[in-house]
Amino acid sequence: MVWFEGTVSEAVSKCKSDKALFIVYLHHNYEKKNPETVRMEELWTLVDPSFFNTPYVAIKVEENTVPAQQFSSIYKNPLCPSIYFIGSDGKPIEIITLIEECDETIFVDKISNAFKKFAVDNGYIETEWSGMTKEEKAIHARKLIAERKAKKSELEQIEIKEKELRRRMDGKAMHEAKERARELELLEAAAAIKKQKQEDAAYKKKILEQMALERKDKQLEEEERLRSMNAVETLKPTVPKVTSIPTDVCRVQIRFPDGKTIVKEFQSKDKLQVLKDVIINEKRITTDFAIVQAYPRKELLEFDKDFLELQLTPSTTVLVIPNENKIWSMPLIRSRNISSTLKIFVFNPLIVILNFFLSFVGFSPISTTTNTQEQEQQNSGDRSNDADKKKTTNRATESTSEVRQRGNIRFLRNSERDKPDDDKTETFNGNSTSQL
Repeated sequence: MVWFEGTVSEAVSKCKSDKALFIVYLHHNYEKKNPETVRMEELWTLVDPSFFNTPYVAIKVEENTVPAQQFSSIYKNPLCPSIYFIGSDGKPIEIITLIEECDETIFVDKISNAFKKFAVDNGYIETEWSGMTKEEKAIHARKLIAERKAKKSELEQIEIKEKELRRRMDGKAMHEAKERARELELLEAAAAIKKQKQEDAAYKKKILEQMALERKDKQLEEEERLRSMNAVETLKPTVPKVTSIPTDVCRVQIRFPDGKTIVKEFQSKDKLQVLKDVIINEKRITTDFAIVQAYPRKELLEFDKDFLELQLTPSTTVLVIPNENKIWSMPLIRSRNISSTLKIFVFNPLIVILNFFLSFVGFSPISTTTNTQEQEQQNSGDRSNDADKKKTTNRATESTSEVRQRGNIRFLRNSERDKPDDDKTETFNGNSTSQL
Protein backbone atom coordinates (compact mmCIF):
# COMPACT_ATOMS: atom_id res chain seq x y z
CA MET A 1 0.00 0.00 0.00
CA VAL A 2 0.96 3.58 -0.67
CA TRP A 3 0.21 5.71 2.39
CA PHE A 4 -0.68 9.39 2.29
CA GLU A 5 1.84 11.56 4.16
CA GLY A 6 -0.36 14.60 4.76
CA THR A 7 -2.99 15.43 7.35
CA VAL A 8 -6.51 14.00 7.57
CA SER A 9 -8.12 17.15 6.15
CA GLU A 10 -5.74 17.11 3.20
CA ALA A 11 -6.50 13.42 2.60
CA VAL A 12 -10.27 14.15 2.64
CA SER A 13 -9.83 17.01 0.16
CA LYS A 14 -7.80 14.80 -2.15
CA CYS A 15 -10.45 12.07 -2.00
CA LYS A 16 -13.19 14.52 -2.99
CA SER A 17 -11.19 15.99 -5.83
CA ASP A 18 -10.06 12.60 -7.21
CA LYS A 19 -13.30 10.77 -6.35
CA ALA A 20 -11.12 8.21 -4.62
CA LEU A 21 -11.78 5.60 -1.96
CA PHE A 22 -10.81 6.91 1.50
CA ILE A 23 -9.01 4.29 3.64
CA VAL A 24 -8.26 5.04 7.34
CA TYR A 25 -5.94 2.68 9.27
CA LEU A 26 -6.22 3.23 13.06
CA HIS A 27 -3.32 1.58 14.97
CA HIS A 28 -1.43 1.58 18.27
CA ASN A 29 1.92 3.23 18.92
CA TYR A 30 4.55 1.17 17.13
CA GLU A 31 7.00 1.53 20.02
CA LYS A 32 4.61 -0.37 22.32
CA LYS A 33 4.66 -3.35 19.93
CA ASN A 34 1.02 -4.28 20.46
CA PRO A 35 0.48 -7.85 19.11
CA GLU A 36 -2.80 -6.95 17.31
CA THR A 37 -1.15 -4.03 15.53
CA VAL A 38 1.80 -6.27 14.61
CA ARG A 39 -0.64 -8.81 13.17
CA MET A 40 -2.45 -6.12 11.19
CA GLU A 41 0.86 -4.94 9.73
CA GLU A 42 1.62 -8.47 8.57
CA LEU A 43 -1.78 -8.66 6.82
CA TRP A 44 -1.20 -5.37 5.02
CA THR A 45 1.86 -6.88 3.35
CA LEU A 46 -0.46 -9.27 1.44
CA VAL A 47 -2.20 -6.49 -0.49
CA ASP A 48 -0.77 -5.44 -3.86
CA PRO A 49 -2.34 -2.13 -4.98
CA SER A 50 -1.47 -2.86 -8.63
CA PHE A 51 -4.50 -5.15 -8.82
CA PHE A 52 -6.85 -2.20 -8.20
CA ASN A 53 -7.56 0.35 -10.92
CA THR A 54 -9.81 2.30 -8.54
CA PRO A 55 -8.18 5.42 -7.09
CA TYR A 56 -7.76 5.51 -3.30
CA VAL A 57 -6.20 7.59 -0.52
CA ALA A 58 -4.88 5.57 2.47
CA ILE A 59 -3.79 7.28 5.69
CA LYS A 60 -2.47 5.98 9.03
CA VAL A 61 -3.86 7.46 12.25
CA GLU A 62 -2.18 6.69 15.59
CA GLU A 63 -4.28 6.09 18.68
CA ASN A 64 -4.74 8.93 21.21
CA THR A 65 -3.68 11.68 18.81
CA VAL A 66 -5.58 14.75 17.56
CA PRO A 67 -6.53 13.14 14.18
CA ALA A 68 -7.71 10.03 16.07
CA GLN A 69 -9.89 12.22 18.31
CA GLN A 70 -11.32 14.03 15.27
CA PHE A 71 -12.03 10.68 13.58
CA SER A 72 -13.71 9.28 16.70
CA SER A 73 -15.95 12.36 16.90
CA ILE A 74 -17.40 11.42 13.49
CA TYR A 75 -17.29 7.64 13.74
CA LYS A 76 -18.18 6.76 17.29
CA ASN A 77 -16.17 4.28 19.35
CA PRO A 78 -13.68 3.09 16.76
CA LEU A 79 -11.71 -0.05 17.60
CA CYS A 80 -7.93 -0.20 17.53
CA PRO A 81 -6.52 -1.59 15.34
CA SER A 82 -9.12 -1.26 12.59
CA ILE A 83 -9.45 -0.32 8.88
CA TYR A 84 -12.28 1.90 7.58
CA PHE A 85 -13.18 1.98 3.84
CA ILE A 86 -15.25 5.15 3.37
CA GLY A 87 -17.18 5.95 0.18
CA SER A 88 -17.94 9.25 -1.52
CA ASP A 89 -21.00 9.82 0.67
CA GLY A 90 -18.85 9.53 3.84
CA LYS A 91 -20.36 6.25 4.92
CA PRO A 92 -18.17 3.24 5.75
CA ILE A 93 -18.24 0.58 3.01
CA GLU A 94 -16.24 -2.00 4.99
CA ILE A 95 -14.69 -2.16 8.49
CA ILE A 96 -11.95 -4.72 9.19
CA THR A 97 -11.09 -5.59 12.82
CA LEU A 98 -9.39 -8.50 14.57
CA ILE A 99 -12.31 -9.19 16.88
CA GLU A 100 -13.63 -11.82 14.49
CA GLU A 101 -11.42 -14.47 12.93
CA CYS A 102 -9.44 -12.90 10.14
CA ASP A 103 -6.81 -14.86 8.28
CA GLU A 104 -5.01 -13.93 5.07
CA THR A 105 -7.82 -15.08 2.78
CA ILE A 106 -10.57 -13.26 4.68
CA PHE A 107 -8.44 -10.10 4.88
CA VAL A 108 -7.76 -10.04 1.11
CA ASP A 109 -11.39 -10.90 0.30
CA LYS A 110 -12.75 -8.04 2.43
CA ILE A 111 -10.40 -5.56 0.81
CA SER A 112 -11.35 -6.75 -2.72
CA ASN A 113 -15.05 -6.55 -1.89
CA ALA A 114 -14.66 -2.97 -0.63
CA PHE A 115 -12.85 -1.90 -3.81
CA LYS A 116 -15.42 -3.73 -5.98
CA LYS A 117 -18.40 -2.03 -4.29
CA PHE A 118 -16.78 1.43 -4.54
CA ALA A 119 -16.01 0.83 -8.26
CA VAL A 120 -19.60 -0.23 -8.99
CA ASP A 121 -21.08 2.74 -7.10
CA ASN A 122 -18.85 5.26 -8.81
CA GLY A 123 -18.79 3.76 -12.40
CA TYR A 124 -15.21 2.47 -12.42
CA ILE A 125 -14.22 -0.57 -14.62
CA GLU A 126 -13.76 -3.83 -12.76
CA THR A 127 -10.24 -5.17 -12.63
CA GLU A 128 -8.91 -8.68 -13.09
CA TRP A 129 -8.91 -9.02 -9.31
CA SER A 130 -12.57 -8.16 -9.02
CA GLY A 131 -13.51 -10.76 -11.67
CA MET A 132 -11.86 -13.64 -9.82
CA THR A 133 -13.76 -16.21 -7.91
CA LYS A 134 -13.32 -16.74 -4.26
CA GLU A 135 -11.10 -19.80 -4.76
CA GLU A 136 -8.94 -17.95 -7.29
CA LYS A 137 -8.56 -15.08 -4.90
CA ALA A 138 -7.49 -17.49 -2.15
CA ILE A 139 -4.92 -19.11 -4.41
CA HIS A 140 -3.65 -15.74 -5.52
CA ALA A 141 -3.51 -14.59 -1.92
CA ARG A 142 -1.51 -17.64 -0.90
CA LYS A 143 0.80 -17.02 -3.83
CA LEU A 144 1.26 -13.46 -2.74
CA ILE A 145 1.86 -14.60 0.82
CA ALA A 146 4.53 -17.08 -0.35
CA GLU A 147 6.17 -14.39 -2.46
CA ARG A 148 6.07 -11.97 0.42
CA LYS A 149 7.55 -14.56 2.77
CA ALA A 150 10.27 -15.48 0.27
CA LYS A 151 11.08 -11.84 -0.26
CA LYS A 152 10.99 -11.22 3.46
CA SER A 153 13.24 -14.23 4.08
CA GLU A 154 15.62 -13.01 1.40
CA LEU A 155 15.67 -9.58 2.97
CA GLU A 156 16.24 -11.14 6.36
CA GLN A 157 19.16 -13.20 5.00
CA ILE A 158 20.62 -10.12 3.42
CA GLU A 159 20.16 -8.26 6.69
CA ILE A 160 21.75 -11.15 8.63
CA LYS A 161 24.71 -11.14 6.25
CA GLU A 162 25.02 -7.39 6.56
CA LYS A 163 24.84 -7.66 10.35
CA GLU A 164 27.45 -10.43 10.36
CA LEU A 165 29.65 -8.36 8.08
CA ARG A 166 29.20 -5.34 10.32
CA ARG A 167 29.88 -7.53 13.35
CA ARG A 168 33.06 -8.86 11.81
CA MET A 169 34.14 -5.41 10.76
CA ASP A 170 33.31 -4.09 14.21
CA GLY A 171 35.16 -7.01 15.81
CA LYS A 172 38.13 -6.45 13.55
CA ALA A 173 38.07 -2.75 14.29
CA MET A 174 37.73 -3.49 18.00
CA HIS A 175 40.60 -5.99 17.83
CA GLU A 176 42.72 -3.45 15.99
CA ALA A 177 41.76 -0.83 18.54
CA LYS A 178 42.71 -3.19 21.37
CA GLU A 179 46.01 -3.97 19.66
CA ARG A 180 46.71 -0.28 19.22
CA ALA A 181 45.77 0.35 22.85
CA ARG A 182 48.00 -2.53 23.97
CA GLU A 183 50.89 -1.26 21.86
CA LEU A 184 50.35 2.23 23.23
CA GLU A 185 50.24 0.83 26.77
CA LEU A 186 53.48 -1.09 26.16
CA LEU A 187 55.10 2.04 24.77
CA GLU A 188 53.93 4.06 27.77
CA ALA A 189 55.17 1.34 30.16
CA ALA A 190 58.55 1.24 28.40
CA ALA A 191 58.76 5.02 28.55
CA ALA A 192 57.85 4.97 32.25
CA ILE A 193 60.48 2.28 32.97
CA LYS A 194 63.08 4.24 31.02
CA LYS A 195 62.16 7.42 32.87
CA GLN A 196 62.30 5.59 36.21
CA LYS A 197 65.74 4.20 35.34
CA GLN A 198 66.94 7.66 34.40
CA GLU A 199 65.58 9.10 37.65
CA ASP A 200 67.17 6.26 39.65
CA ALA A 201 70.49 6.80 37.89
CA ALA A 202 70.31 10.54 38.53
CA TYR A 203 69.40 9.95 42.19
CA LYS A 204 72.22 7.42 42.57
CA LYS A 205 74.64 9.85 40.97
CA LYS A 206 73.45 12.59 43.31
CA ILE A 207 73.87 10.31 46.34
CA LEU A 208 77.37 9.31 45.23
CA GLU A 209 78.32 12.94 44.70
CA GLN A 210 76.94 13.83 48.12
CA MET A 211 78.84 10.95 49.72
CA ALA A 212 82.02 12.06 47.95
CA LEU A 213 81.49 15.62 49.19
CA GLU A 214 80.88 14.35 52.72
CA ARG A 215 84.04 12.24 52.59
CA LYS A 216 85.96 15.22 51.27
CA ASP A 217 84.51 17.46 54.00
CA LYS A 218 85.39 14.89 56.66
CA GLN A 219 88.89 14.60 55.24
CA LEU A 220 89.26 18.38 55.25
CA GLU A 221 87.91 18.54 58.81
CA GLU A 222 90.33 15.81 59.90
CA GLU A 223 93.22 17.61 58.23
CA GLU A 224 92.12 20.88 59.83
CA ARG A 225 91.85 19.15 63.21
CA LEU A 226 95.32 17.64 62.83
CA ARG A 227 96.72 21.02 61.79
CA SER A 228 94.99 22.63 64.76
CA MET A 229 96.37 19.98 67.11
CA ASN A 230 99.85 20.44 65.68
CA ALA A 231 99.49 24.19 65.94
CA VAL A 232 98.25 23.88 69.52
CA GLU A 233 101.12 21.58 70.37
CA THR A 234 103.52 23.97 68.66
CA LEU A 235 102.06 27.06 70.29
CA LYS A 236 101.35 25.41 73.63
CA PRO A 237 102.76 27.75 76.26
CA THR A 238 105.30 26.28 78.50
CA VAL A 239 104.47 26.30 82.14
CA PRO A 240 106.54 29.02 83.68
CA LYS A 241 109.08 27.69 86.07
CA VAL A 242 108.48 29.08 89.48
CA THR A 243 111.67 30.14 91.11
CA SER A 244 111.80 30.83 94.76
CA ILE A 245 113.10 34.08 96.17
CA PRO A 246 115.40 33.44 99.10
CA THR A 247 113.94 35.15 102.15
CA ASP A 248 114.18 34.56 105.86
CA VAL A 249 110.42 34.31 106.37
CA CYS A 250 107.84 32.32 104.35
CA ARG A 251 104.24 33.54 104.55
CA VAL A 252 101.72 30.68 104.05
CA GLN A 253 97.95 31.03 103.57
CA ILE A 254 96.15 27.83 104.62
CA ARG A 255 92.64 27.04 103.33
CA PHE A 256 90.64 24.37 105.15
CA PRO A 257 87.74 22.35 103.63
CA ASP A 258 85.16 24.26 105.71
CA GLY A 259 86.19 27.57 104.12
CA LYS A 260 88.33 28.67 107.05
CA THR A 261 91.52 30.48 106.03
CA ILE A 262 94.47 31.31 108.26
CA VAL A 263 97.81 32.91 107.53
CA LYS A 264 101.02 31.73 109.19
CA GLU A 265 104.63 32.81 108.91
CA PHE A 266 107.51 30.35 109.10
CA GLN A 267 111.26 30.48 108.79
CA SER A 268 112.45 29.55 105.32
CA LYS A 269 114.62 26.82 106.83
CA ASP A 270 111.68 25.14 108.59
CA LYS A 271 110.62 21.74 107.32
CA LEU A 272 107.30 21.06 105.67
CA GLN A 273 106.46 18.83 108.66
CA VAL A 274 106.12 21.99 110.74
CA LEU A 275 103.30 23.15 108.45
CA LYS A 276 101.59 19.78 108.82
CA ASP A 277 101.86 19.98 112.62
CA VAL A 278 100.26 23.43 112.56
CA ILE A 279 97.37 22.09 110.50
CA ILE A 280 96.94 19.19 112.96
CA ASN A 281 96.99 21.51 115.95
CA GLU A 282 94.21 23.59 114.41
CA LYS A 283 91.95 20.53 114.91
CA ARG A 284 89.69 21.50 112.00
CA ILE A 285 89.94 18.17 110.23
CA THR A 286 89.63 14.67 111.71
CA THR A 287 90.47 12.62 108.62
CA ASP A 288 93.62 12.00 106.71
CA PHE A 289 94.47 14.92 104.45
CA ALA A 290 96.82 16.07 101.75
CA ILE A 291 98.59 19.41 101.41
CA VAL A 292 98.22 20.79 97.87
CA GLN A 293 99.89 23.92 96.54
CA ALA A 294 97.37 26.21 94.83
CA TYR A 295 99.62 27.40 91.99
CA PRO A 296 101.27 25.67 90.35
CA ARG A 297 98.90 22.98 91.54
CA LYS A 298 100.78 20.04 93.02
CA GLU A 299 100.68 17.93 96.14
CA LEU A 300 103.42 18.53 98.70
CA LEU A 301 104.75 15.19 99.92
CA GLU A 302 108.37 15.90 100.82
CA PHE A 303 107.96 16.73 104.51
CA ASP A 304 111.73 16.48 105.19
CA LYS A 305 112.48 19.46 102.93
CA ASP A 306 112.30 23.10 103.98
CA PHE A 307 110.20 25.86 102.42
CA LEU A 308 113.12 27.21 100.41
CA GLU A 309 113.89 23.85 98.84
CA LEU A 310 110.22 23.41 97.94
CA GLN A 311 110.23 26.85 96.24
CA LEU A 312 107.46 28.18 98.50
CA THR A 313 109.17 31.41 99.49
CA PRO A 314 108.45 34.24 99.95
CA SER A 315 104.69 33.41 100.07
CA THR A 316 102.34 30.69 98.92
CA THR A 317 98.82 29.31 99.30
CA VAL A 318 98.11 25.71 100.23
CA LEU A 319 94.86 23.76 100.28
CA VAL A 320 94.00 21.13 102.86
CA ILE A 321 92.29 18.33 100.91
CA PRO A 322 90.65 15.63 103.06
CA ASN A 323 91.07 11.98 102.12
CA GLU A 324 87.78 10.28 103.02
CA ASN A 325 89.14 6.78 102.48
CA LYS A 326 91.55 7.01 105.44
CA ILE A 327 90.15 7.95 108.84
CA TRP A 328 92.74 9.60 111.01
CA SER A 329 91.90 10.67 114.53
CA MET A 330 93.66 13.48 116.30
CA PRO A 331 95.75 12.42 119.35
CA LEU A 332 93.86 13.20 122.55
CA ILE A 333 96.64 12.30 124.99
CA ARG A 334 100.09 13.67 124.81
CA SER A 335 102.79 11.11 124.22
CA ARG A 336 104.44 9.78 127.38
CA ASN A 337 107.33 7.50 128.00
CA ILE A 338 106.73 3.81 128.58
CA SER A 339 107.66 3.81 132.29
CA SER A 340 105.14 6.49 133.27
CA THR A 341 102.43 4.72 131.27
CA LEU A 342 103.17 1.43 133.08
CA LYS A 343 103.07 3.16 136.47
CA ILE A 344 99.69 4.73 135.78
CA PHE A 345 97.88 1.81 134.20
CA VAL A 346 99.65 -1.22 135.81
CA PHE A 347 101.47 -0.51 139.10
CA ASN A 348 99.02 1.94 140.65
CA PRO A 349 96.01 -0.47 140.48
CA LEU A 350 98.21 -3.25 141.97
CA ILE A 351 99.33 -0.98 144.82
CA VAL A 352 95.70 -0.11 145.63
CA ILE A 353 94.74 -3.80 145.83
CA LEU A 354 97.85 -4.59 147.93
CA ASN A 355 97.08 -1.77 150.42
CA PHE A 356 93.55 -3.16 150.80
CA PHE A 357 94.88 -6.53 151.96
CA LEU A 358 97.59 -4.96 154.16
CA SER A 359 94.95 -2.97 156.02
CA PHE A 360 93.31 -6.24 157.16
CA VAL A 361 96.63 -7.75 158.31
CA GLY A 362 97.68 -4.66 160.25
CA PHE A 363 100.60 -3.45 158.18
CA SER A 364 100.92 0.14 157.09
CA PRO A 365 99.88 0.79 153.46
CA ILE A 366 102.40 1.52 150.74
CA SER A 367 102.57 5.23 149.89
CA THR A 368 101.95 6.31 146.27
CA THR A 369 103.05 9.89 146.83
CA THR A 370 106.35 9.29 145.21
CA ASN A 371 104.65 7.89 142.13
CA THR A 372 102.22 10.76 142.01
CA GLN A 373 105.01 13.26 142.30
CA GLU A 374 106.93 11.50 139.60
CA GLN A 375 103.81 11.55 137.45
CA GLU A 376 103.28 15.24 138.05
CA GLN A 377 106.89 15.93 137.28
CA GLN A 378 106.57 13.87 134.12
CA ASN A 379 103.40 15.73 133.13
CA SER A 380 105.05 19.06 133.83
CA GLY A 381 108.01 17.96 131.74
CA ASP A 382 105.68 17.01 128.96
CA ARG A 383 103.92 20.34 129.16
CA SER A 384 107.20 22.18 129.04
CA ASN A 385 108.24 20.15 126.01
CA ASP A 386 104.95 20.94 124.33
CA ALA A 387 105.35 24.59 125.10
CA ASP A 388 108.85 24.58 123.67
CA LYS A 389 107.60 22.76 120.57
CA LYS A 390 104.75 25.21 120.17
CA LYS A 391 107.17 28.05 120.67
CA THR A 392 109.39 26.61 117.96
CA THR A 393 106.46 26.20 115.61
CA ASN A 394 105.05 29.67 116.10
CA ARG A 395 108.18 31.78 116.28
CA ALA A 396 106.45 34.82 115.02
CA THR A 397 103.28 34.60 117.06
CA GLU A 398 102.97 38.35 117.55
CA SER A 399 103.18 38.97 113.81
CA THR A 400 100.85 36.09 112.94
CA SER A 401 97.42 37.14 111.71
CA GLU A 402 94.48 34.76 111.55
CA VAL A 403 91.81 35.04 108.88
CA ARG A 404 88.19 34.20 109.63
CA GLN A 405 85.56 33.66 106.89
CA ARG A 406 81.78 34.10 106.99
CA GLY A 407 80.16 33.33 103.65
CA ASN A 408 82.04 35.30 100.98
CA ILE A 409 83.33 37.85 103.56
CA ARG A 410 86.76 37.34 105.08
CA PHE A 411 88.18 39.37 107.98
CA LEU A 412 91.13 39.21 110.38
CA ARG A 413 90.72 37.97 113.92
CA ASN A 414 91.63 40.39 116.71
CA SER A 415 95.15 39.62 117.87
CA GLU A 416 94.70 41.34 121.24
CA ARG A 417 92.84 38.73 123.27
CA ASP A 418 92.06 41.10 126.13
CA LYS A 419 89.93 43.33 123.90
CA PRO A 420 86.41 42.30 122.94
CA ASP A 421 85.96 40.92 119.42
CA ASP A 422 83.63 43.37 117.69
CA ASP A 423 83.63 41.23 114.53
CA LYS A 424 81.22 38.83 116.22
CA THR A 425 78.65 41.59 116.64
CA GLU A 426 79.33 43.68 113.56
CA THR A 427 78.91 43.13 109.84
CA PHE A 428 80.21 45.05 106.87
CA ASN A 429 78.48 46.06 103.67
CA GLY A 430 80.01 46.46 100.21
CA ASN A 431 81.41 49.89 101.08
CA SER A 432 83.41 48.47 104.03
CA THR A 433 81.11 50.35 106.42
CA SER A 434 80.49 48.73 109.77
CA GLN A 435 76.92 48.20 110.84
CA LEU A 436 75.57 46.73 114.08
